[in-house]
Amino acid sequence: MQEEYEEHEEEKKGERKKPQEEPSESDLSLNSVFPTVTDKIISDLPEFFSSGINLFESIRERDVFFFSLLSIVSGALPNVFSYYDNKEVYPNLFLMIVAPSASSKGAAVFAKEIGKVIHKHLEEVYKEELENYRSMIQDMGEQASEEDKANRPKRKLFFIPADSSSTSFLQLLKASDGRGVLFDTETDTLGMTLASDWGNYSHHLRKIFQHEDLSISRVGYDEVIEINEPKVSVVLSGTAGQIRKLIPDAENGLFSRFMFYAFNGEDKWKTRLLEEPSSQYKNSFKALKGKLLDLYKRLSGLDHDVQVYFTEAQIRRFDKFFLKLSTSYKIAQGDLMTPTIRRIGLINDRIATILTLTRYIDQDSIPERITCSDKDFSTALKIADILSDHSSLVLNLFPKDSPVSGMNDNKANFYKILPDEFPTQVAYDTGASIGILQKTVEKYLKIYIDKKILIRIRHGYYKKVYKNL
Repeated sequence: MQEEYEEHEEEKKGERKKPQEEPSESDLSLNSVFPTVTDKIISDLPEFFSSGINLFESIRERDVFFFSLLSIVSGALPNVFSYYDNKEVYPNLFLMIVAPSASSKGAAVFAKEIGKVIHKHLEEVYKEELENYRSMIQDMGEQASEEDKANRPKRKLFFIPADSSSTSFLQLLKASDGRGVLFDTETDTLGMTLASDWGNYSHHLRKIFQHEDLSISRVGYDEVIEINEPKVSVVLSGTAGQIRKLIPDAENGLFSRFMFYAFNGEDKWKTRLLEEPSSQYKNSFKALKGKLLDLYKRLSGLDHDVQVYFTEAQIRRFDKFFLKLSTSYKIAQGDLMTPTIRRIGLINDRIATILTLTRYIDQDSIPERITCSDKDFSTALKIADILSDHSSLVLNLFPKDSPVSGMNDNKANFYKILPDEFPTQVAYDTGASIGILQKTVEKYLKIYIDKKILIRIRHGYYKKVYKNL
């Protein structure tokens, strides 16, 4: 297995790329530099993943589909955990696909279609529970107590809307037992939400990645929402500009929590006008849906948790690999990549856990303790190496010293979505569109001027110093 990894290193060819001085969205012309998922990796994946990947001819679509499906499956493994840094961790992944508009990012939607089978299943369960509840209340009549009425079933979701307010997001998550998948093919949706006063749950996402407890109290209501050990996965896609609006700067804690996959659009024209999908295509996706739902139901029905653990030899390989990786990036980029490499170590653990569990899709039973195979461990390391390169690419899109560094997410994101030049009324309208009050907009404008990132050209008219952040 070590020899296989060394072959993977040879395949990559070349040194770690050093950051550029003035990165821009066009800097994503890296198809020949930054790695794709190799045929060897695909052949070593569990059949559940490889059978779906092989439906795509384009390498970029294949990769986008794989990472999207991997992340969605990470949110569909209840009761599964491993140990990392002496803590129980769950398989949930955060994915960000970065590419120009009208590129192969759309392949992520096909992965979502597979996950929808669980979303639909939860909806059917809710309808059945609601019908039983209504029948019970009707049969009890006047004898139904307030406690009986309060036991109305709550709707559980697999896919949680990205444009939820902070309170709504936590309410939906609470009703879904702290589990779900945030999925959106337009990162702007989440970026605009996080830029608003009512929707800023960026800090919640940072906690969620580490499974830290969440709580929020509603002003004016005698209600506290508490969620223990949230287990949420995230799949987003967007352009480089959209990413920078979502994550104000590379030192923002959200950056290091994401897996990034970045690429330029393909020049080759692809025929998209078809009479209908082939029967092989439809049958393959139907089979994948059925297998994922079956695995989800089986895990949900277990009376015990499932632990994936690693051998001493694998732990030694892990330490050797990440020591080499972190040293390599420190030489090329200083300390910029250090937090990301550390979290890719955790991501590697989660990927190995997912690969291990999907081996049991066609098995009769799922044991309480499962050892990760050397094959899946090696595959996870190769994937982690690919992800580190893509994270380095996206890191280069951020100025080394971002003008909005040190601001909270609301102020930084609002600055980014303002036009390059604008009158006060446009600032008010922009703020209103995302729930920022007029007084708050005025406060933000004053802060920007004080920080010398905004110039008042004349009374009631402003110009940004830093454009296209």
